[in-house]
Amino acid sequence: MKNSLRILFLAICGIALGIGVTAGAAFCAEAGTLQAAAVKVDITPADPSQLTNQWGVPFVGVHDKTYARVLVVSNGSTSAVIAAIDTVEVSDATEFIKRLSKETGIPTTNIILTATHDHNAPIVGMIDASGMHPAGPGGAAFLAKLHDDLIKAVKQCQTNLQPVRLGIDSGRCYININRDLNGKRGPESLYPSDKTVW
Repeated sequence: MKNSLRILFLAICGIALGIGVTAGAAFCAEAGTLQAAAVKVDITPADPSQLTNQWGVPFVGVHDKTYARVLVVSNGSTSAVIAAIDTVEVSDATEFIKRLSKETGIPTTNIILTATHDHNAPIVGMIDASGMHPAGPGGAAFLAKLHDDLIKAVKQCQTNLQPVRLGIDSGRCYININRDLNGKRGPESLYPSDKTVW
């Protein structure tokens, strides 16, 4: 068990840096203090009426705010960023990742953009991943502002890095349930789900 926790720890280091388990071991073993900083940025559009959700439906207002959460980790010689955005998916962000790397010095291989998978938030891209639903007439302006906000957030994190320790724990949570093949909820005895959380 102790060895598998060590491997998991190295995997987290590697994933956080986008460099894999073996390279993660080298990152964690390097001299220097592990540092991190995080920030939560409000990305709620001022006027959502010109934007669409994943089904191509224009918004009529805002029910809840949407956010981007940014984490930067550094070992003193290299760093990585993970940004989680309240949206259903992140479309092709290759050019933005290059820009983010150029403006922050973080290697492109150490940048992870991900979505919280919010089904009713603006598309982050000019078209959804299926290629069927455009972002709406306000999509370009929303995307440009989001990109600027993410870069500012990463730079803010880089300025505010603090020494941290990385730990791991596990527990049990009983709020999830599997569905059967027809999309209906079935009894837990027939459709068991893993209640372990890390």
